[in-house]
Amino acid sequence: LKENDRIVLGTVAYYTSQYYPELLDSLDLSYYLYLIENEKL
Repeated sequence: LKENDRIVLGTVAYYTSQYYPELLDSLDLSYYLYLIENEKL
């Protein structure tokens, strides 16, 4: 992924986890949440 894409997906994953955690698995965003938490995008 391009850096911009990763930042956008990480941001989406972050907000999804904050407001719609039940959607994380179905959107497969937990991976990006993991990235953002470990790389501090």
